[in-house]
Amino acid sequence: MRLLRCCRARGMDIEAETLGIRPGMQGVDPVAHEALVNRCLAHVGAYYDGAVSLGAGSTDANIPLSRGIPAVMFGLIAGGGAHTHGEWVEADSLVRGLCIALDTLLYYFDRTTGTVKKESGC
Repeated sequence: MRLLRCCRARGMDIEAETLGIRPGMQGVDPVAHEALVNRCLAHVGAYYDGAVSLGAGSTDANIPLSRGIPAVMFGLIAGGGAHTHGEWVEADSLVRGLCIALDTLLYYFDRTTGTVKKESGC
């Protein structure tokens, strides 16, 4: 809104329409969310040497987070140049990525009942 006011003050004719509001993590239990983040870090860290970095971004986790459900997105492969013509993937990382995904899913799967464990937040 500040940018719009500034542009209008300079004589520009600009109209804006709100298309959506991202509520972020409103209503998400911070303890449950931190536990989920730490669990995912542990799964990724088990397959990659070195530090695992955290960062914010626009992700598919926005929907559950907006509904108060703890959620994270994490990378499963090594590569670079995401979403560019120069994007690349380290082929050897694909197997590790699959292992991370399976370990994470199986951690939250109750094999006795065939359902998702309650502590998963789902």
